[in-house]
Amino acid sequence: MKKLMLLIIFFVCYNVMAQTEQPRIIVFKLLDTSAKPIENSSKPKSNNATFNNFLQKFKIEKYEQLCSYSKEPELLKYYYITTYSKADVISALTNMPKIVSDIDEKSEPISTFVPSDYMYYLTTQNPNTESWLWHLKKIDAEKAWDITKGEGTKVAVVDTWFDVNHPDLKTKFIYDYDPKTKVSFRNQKKIAELSHGTETSGSVGAQTNGGGQLASIGFNTKLIGYEWTNGVNKAHHASLVENVDVISISWYHRDNSISDEEKREIKEILDNGTIIVAAAGNYLESGQANKPFAPFSPLIDDRIICVTSTDYQDRHQYFDSDGSEKTHAHYPSVTICAPGYNIMVAMPTINADGTENEWPYYGFARGTSSAAPIVAGVCALMKSVNPKLTPKEAKKILMQTADPVADAAKFPNGVGAGRVNAYKAVKAAGTRDFTNSTLSGNRNLSAGYGFNLKNAKIGANSNIKLTARCEVNIDGTFEVPLGSEFSIEIDESARSN
Repeated sequence: MKKLMLLIIFFVCYNVMAQTEQPRIIVFKLLDTSAKPIENSSKPKSNNATFNNFLQKFKIEKYEQLCSYSKEPELLKYYYITTYSKADVISALTNMPKIVSDIDEKSEPISTFVPSDYMYYLTTQNPNTESWLWHLKKIDAEKAWDITKGEGTKVAVVDTWFDVNHPDLKTKFIYDYDPKTKVSFRNQKKIAELSHGTETSGSVGAQTNGGGQLASIGFNTKLIGYEWTNGVNKAHHASLVENVDVISISWYHRDNSISDEEKREIKEILDNGTIIVAAAGNYLESGQANKPFAPFSPLIDDRIICVTSTDYQDRHQYFDSDGSEKTHAHYPSVTICAPGYNIMVAMPTINADGTENEWPYYGFARGTSSAAPIVAGVCALMKSVNPKLTPKEAKKILMQTADPVADAAKFPNGVGAGRVNAYKAVKAAGTRDFTNSTLSGNRNLSAGYGFNLKNAKIGANSNIKLTARCEVNIDGTFEVPLGSEFSIEIDESARSN
């Protein structure tokens, strides 16, 4: 892990919502195929006269199929429009019941990030370089990296905006634009105004071995950024088109709503094998309700991983320097905890006035927006050692391998299974268990970590080869009959990835 220089920085409070006007996005199910958009038209058009009048009257900027890449027939019926019109577009659509149904205007997301004062952190923690990245030590990151560094995995971060020039991120983003809309992330004003995405993506996969000053649990994991407008659809694109392994979500809908179309998209994401990790909310920190938030909640699909925060002493309860309680959300559908109080995060390289920010580009933050990306990075490492790992299996392993939360008794059934342990989770994800099993035939088996062979045996006339990154545990009885072959190879070279 890289050494970090001791820096003195300000962490500036800001409004994470866009400062420039954003178009309205309205999704609906199209019932009349004559109203489908005409392809390659210079402006939105259809072959339906009534719908064409609507498109012109409300100055519709864009009219497209929502999920053209979906494998689910029902999702292929959904379309969306964008407009800057302040008029009652919803009523106009509602008055065309034979053409459209299931009308849903996408609400503006709310982040689950809260900046914290760096000087307070400096005076209450041991101010040496190791303390800056205390959360990586806490979750046993270095031992997890001895197994894998996440090579070949991709995490989609759906968020505000991304500083693709940041020294810890410039080699980590696969694209410098949103692959769904093709909008470039090189808009300097937005880099400064909408820094939340820079912070969360750095927590997932900041450069960890040269190139910057940060480090992240994801290590060699690659990133794909999506601007969060119509965020469920962006996540759907990430899974179905970009085939990402994990999606990191650190926001919720302003009106805490979810449509049937969004539920279908979320189900298809998870059915496609993509893991979803979402922030639980900040509760007392931000004055938010202490309850699950839509759209990404285990109450929508129990395969979603919901994350709340712990501090450097593994406590969930948190008090600010003035004695006020700032404890983050805790409720029955929380899956797990991760460090989320005073976490070192990436900061923009551009100031709000467009000038270049002075180095260093780092600060400290509080929020489940910090905790969720850490778990997303752990999930990327888990997928690295077990590419076939399903969202349900990943969630189960995270819970089974978690470390205790010190004050969990204060929050019964509220902080999930415990605090994430990256090493234990990666080891479990990469271990193939053949307890009480017979291995037969001619087989070359590989494991991202190792094998458990307890009371196992090799079948007659079989040739079995096991290749593991770290270990093969043989316990109890183990039988290899005459005429069969059994061999073990430890591939240490795979650990560098």
